[in-house]
Amino acid sequence: MFSKGLDLHVEMTAEYELTYVCLHDELNRDDAWRAWWAPTGRQRLEISFNIVPAEAEYVSVRRGSSVVQAVVVRPTHGFASAPEASEPQRAYDDIRTNLGIVQDRLKLPPTPPLPPLPVLDENDLRAMRAVKEAQAAEQRWVGELAAWLNPPES
Repeated sequence: MFSKGLDLHVEMTAEYELTYVCLHDELNRDDAWRAWWAPTGRQRLEISFNIVPAEAEYVSVRRGSSVVQAVVVRPTHGFASAPEASEPQRAYDDIRTNLGIVQDRLKLPPTPPLPPLPVLDENDLRAMRAVKEAQAAEQRWVGELAAWLNPPES
């Protein structure tokens, strides 16, 4: 039912990203969420959450024949989180807020309760950190290559 996108143009923690993924996976397995989504008549909800470094804020919800696409762009994460909130709590708040935006735009009934915050496995966190380090190295390499291919004009 749900698919997710998480396009982060700012560095996020492994705890945030893993919580985000785990919660979306839980929603996909929950019959209450399927029942909540059923009135749309669409097979899938795609939520893309983009965190950008600029002071941008944008929400778009579009209906297709078999899918609803929601794009939420914000300059920060943790929509309604207290400043001292943990990264898993910020991910939880972001998902809850994104679903609330979809609910409001599509005039859906109130959302079912979200599952509790997942207990993050240390092995999964280690793997996520390794992926993030590899992605950062790749981004550095791409930047260096671009600088080499396009040297500044003297």
